[in-house]
Amino acid sequence: MEHEAVVGAFKCLYWLIKHEIVHHTNYPALLDLANLLGCTYFDKLNIGYYRSHRIDEMLEILSTVVEQPILRAIAQSKAIGLEIDETTDVSVWRQMDIHVR
Repeated sequence: MEHEAVVGAFKCLYWLIKHEIVHHTNYPALLDLANLLGCTYFDKLNIGYYRSHRIDEMLEILSTVVEQPILRAIAQSKAIGLEIDETTDVSVWRQMDIHVR
């Protein structure tokens, strides 16, 4: 049951990321919704009380899984195109996006 809960927790975080939804503030609310819908196995992990550093650790794990196939495809490409963009969000956090084609 704990393994199922960990997998479910990662799936919820992955869903937020794929839909470009702010994860640090919405992750606990998404888990609460899952609980309301009958998905009670998160209770065993106390996952609703995760702090941002825990979410960051989970993001690091997810990024490794997603990043490796992309980096392999880039390395095997004959040519690539780059687009680099720098932006500052509402919390004055500077971010750089790199898009590779």
